[in-house]
Amino acid sequence: MKSLIILFCLFSFSAFAADTTIVKLMQKVITSSVLPDYKYFYLLDKASTPHIERFDFDLDHKTMSSIPLIDLIEKIKSDTTSFNWSSQNLPRARCVDKSHLPKHVWRMVRITTTIISNDRSYAKKFNERNNDTIVVYAPKNATQKATDRAVKKATAAHNAYCDRLNALLPIEERNYFIFSKPIFSTDKQYAYIEVSRTDGGVRYLFKNTGDDWIILYDNRIAY
Repeated sequence: MKSLIILFCLFSFSAFAADTTIVKLMQKVITSSVLPDYKYFYLLDKASTPHIERFDFDLDHKTMSSIPLIDLIEKIKSDTTSFNWSSQNLPRARCVDKSHLPKHVWRMVRITTTIISNDRSYAKKFNERNNDTIVVYAPKNATQKATDRAVKKATAAHNAYCDRLNALLPIEERNYFIFSKPIFSTDKQYAYIEVSRTDGGVRYLFKNTGDDWIILYDNRIAY
């Protein structure tokens, strides 16, 4: 699996923690990203580092002409801050580091990547984690057709396992979220945010209206 990102100016961590603008922004992020059915959600405590380029966006979109995209990109490239979300008291968030994420949440992630290996013992040991990557064993002399068949079979088996577990778990226990560091445009009127979860993610561009943040643009990310 992999990760929503927020753009933020070059503020120190203490300034970040005290900024009510950030609080309002994060409330909007959670409202936009986490279904209201969730009584709580798992959030990786350490904020991720945002990475965007101009080609990540549809520059012909009607809202893009009003967004200082280059400014936001430069802010991201120059930002060196780091922080944990547990300091922010985000609504409904259960902030955990990856090592303390409940095992069943990590184990039931559907397959997004496969690796072919000629070492059966390595494949078995690796797959004990059942994360979003599996190693498929294929003998050295296996044909491409046989290898493709093995990948298809292994992927289907793992995803079926995930679906069975999914049906037994409450919605809150089925995935986890990753929020990036927040970074604002120079005038603090625009913010970019990317939220990632086990089944994909979204890039958001927000505008500050004074009383609220509104979404100007969102772009789905497939893993």
